[in-house]
Amino acid sequence: LLEWNDKALEVMYACTLCGACDVGCKRNLDLEIELSLESLRVKAVKDGAGPLPAHKKIAENIARTHNMYGAPHEKRAAWVSKKISPSKKADLLYYVGCTASYVNKEIAQSTAKILKASGTDFMLMPDEWCCGNIVFSAGMFDKAKALACRNVEEVRKTGAKTLLTSCAEGYRMWKVDYPKLLNIATDDLGFEVIHLTEFVDSQIKNGTLK
Repeated sequence: LLEWNDKALEVMYACTLCGACDVGCKRNLDLEIELSLESLRVKAVKDGAGPLPAHKKIAENIARTHNMYGAPHEKRAAWVSKKISPSKKADLLYYVGCTASYVNKEIAQSTAKILKASGTDFMLMPDEWCCGNIVFSAGMFDKAKALACRNVEEVRKTGAKTLLTSCAEGYRMWKVDYPKLLNIATDDLGFEVIHLTEFVDSQIKNGTLK
């Protein structure tokens, strides 16, 4: 039986789960610190001790507006312009994410320009929602799983063969954490998940981009 207190929660939630400590110690110890912290956070939420107030606020935003900032859902694709407008149907789907949709729109716009420069047709999700990285990282397993189920099914409906993300957290969620939440292999998602940097690397190697 774990006895939760404010200090224990503060220490447990201080980690960003970036994995640097785990990678740095691989030659000496197989620590799996991230997995331990993920499990502890799920336990804290189930026990009613977690998550922290800031996490609860973000979870409320996602439930209400489908983005972590609580911004109007209908403005999620406001970054799109006539010069970089996506197609209604394409083999590649660009999953934009909350930050590139609302805060750093230049990320989404630059990604679209790169896709256009490579001659790659792309589409967006008809109704994009948050990937749920925050709720998953905070230990809100059930909320994260519900988002995973919904988002994966929505992408499958589009028939896209590849999902591209320009967001590190989104990349991890789609490629690693969604399969974990859904208890399936990454190959069983029904589409390939790639990061923009991987796409650019392949395009430079085949001469499409310089």
